[in-house]
Amino acid sequence: MKWFFGSKKKSPRSHRKENFCATIVALIAITLIYFSHDPSPAGANPNEVQFNSGDMGSDISSTPDFSAAKKGADSGELTGKNALLMQILLLEKGYRNIEAVPDYTATLHKQERIDGVLREPSFMQVKIRHEPFSVYMKWLEGEDPGREILYVEGENDNEMLIKLGGVKGRMMPTLKLDPNGDMAMAEARYPITTVGLKNAIDTILKFRYADMKNLKSLSCRMIDDQKFNKRDCFCFLMEFKNKQVSPNFRKSILYIDKENSLPSCIKNYAWAPDGQEELAGEELDKETLCEYYSFGNVVLEDRLAAIDFDDNNSNYQFRR
Repeated sequence: MKWFFGSKKKSPRSHRKENFCATIVALIAITLIYFSHDPSPAGANPNEVQFNSGDMGSDISSTPDFSAAKKGADSGELTGKNALLMQILLLEKGYRNIEAVPDYTATLHKQERIDGVLREPSFMQVKIRHEPFSVYMKWLEGEDPGREILYVEGENDNEMLIKLGGVKGRMMPTLKLDPNGDMAMAEARYPITTVGLKNAIDTILKFRYADMKNLKSLSCRMIDDQKFNKRDCFCFLMEFKNKQVSPNFRKSILYIDKENSLPSCIKNYAWAPDGQEELAGEELDKETLCEYYSFGNVVLEDRLAAIDFDDNNSNYQFRR
C-alpha cells in the first residue's frame, strides 16, 4: 500500500467530480465553524491536550499523546467526520500549492520497517522536479552517509543511478538499478518513482475519500496549535477498528504545515504481529511502527536548473 510516497497519478480532484461540490460545501461550513473559535493552546491546561510537540524531526520515537485531549470545540479539537473533512480541505490546498511549482528542495527524514526489521533512520537532501519527473537524493546521516541517487524519467534506460558513500563509493563504480527491481527494493518500501510531496498528497487523499465511506470503522481526530520542526501545524490521528477496513495500517499520525498545507510528517503503524495481540500503548507503537517520513526545509520559491538533475554535475560523485 503506497501511503506517504504515493504513486505518480493525475490530480486526485479529477476522480470525484460528482461529489466534489457537496464536499466543498461541507468543508466550507466546517472551516467557518472551526475558525470562529479561539482554541486553547495545547498544554495550557492539564484537562486539555497534552503531548510533547517539540522538534520531532530529531526524535523519531516521539508520538503525540492524545489520551488527555478534551473533546469539544474549546480544546482546539475536531473529531470524526468533521476532522476528516478538515484534513481533506487542507490536503487539497497543499496539492494546489505543490502543483503550482515545477520543482523544489527539501530535507527528508525517514525510517522504514523492511522484511520485519525496523531500519536505522536516514536523513537526506532531496531535489525534486515534476516534469520530467526527477529526483536527486544525498544521504547526510544514516546507514550510508554520502550516498547519492539520481533518477530522471526517460533517461538512463529509466533506471536510477546510485553512488555509494564512504569507502565503498570510492572503490565501486556508479550502479544502475531498476527502481522496481529486487536490489533497489531491498532497502526501501517504495520505489524512487513515487517520492515527493505531490505524490504523497495524491495518495493520502485517495485514502481519505475512501475513509469517508467507512466512518463507523475508524476514528479521526484533529488537534490545532501543534509544532513540528518548529513550524505551526495541525495534527491528525487516524485509528482503524479492523484489518478489513485498513489491511496494512491500524494507526496513522499526520502533521500538516499551517503555512503551506503540505504534509510535514507521517507515521504509520501496522497491526500487532501474530502472537503479540496483547501489546498496547507505547509498547504496541514501538513494535508496530512501519513508516516514518518527514519533510523539512521545504523551499518552493527557488528554481532548480537542468544541471541539478544531471549526473555530470561537478558537485555530484556519479562520474568519479
